[in-house]
Amino acid sequence: MTLQLTSKTGITFDIIKATDRYFLMTTSRSERVFTLYHRCTVSLAEDKFPCYEDGSHVRSFGLIGGTQIRRSWDTVMSKMTCFNVRILEYVGDMEFSSTRICFAPSLKALWDKLEEEMVDYRGRGEYLSDSDRWDYGETIAKIDDVSPVDRDVAKLAIQHQITSLWLWV
Repeated sequence: MTLQLTSKTGITFDIIKATDRYFLMTTSRSERVFTLYHRCTVSLAEDKFPCYEDGSHVRSFGLIGGTQIRRSWDTVMSKMTCFNVRILEYVGDMEFSSTRICFAPSLKALWDKLEEEMVDYRGRGEYLSDSDRWDYGETIAKIDDVSPVDRDVAKLAIQHQITSLWLWV
């Protein structure tokens, strides 16, 4: 399934990559790749102009409506699973807990990304296999729990700044 957006001037863009921050798009009217910073993860979709690589707006191609942007974002999100990741951190003998939202196509894909990200979570860390923790020198951290959560609830919690989006896989 190809995702497309059509500007208010009738120019159709094909979305070639979607992330939590932007869509990369192409159109038959240009050789260039355009970016649309949708901000759907943290706010409601608004009418937006596509951008050139330098960030300047492409006003000649027209605005893309917020409703279209939201629908495309919802289609992207429907292919992702939302996870709540709880991390325990230790400083001396004190324990601190934090939770973050992550989006991934599967639990395996998320675990692969978590293993990669934990190396630099609090600076350069070393994995301690005997305790399943990461040692960052003055602090130690471990992934305590990873559980799927409702996508719409997580989206609202992020938009209302109750929690933050950590990883997009």
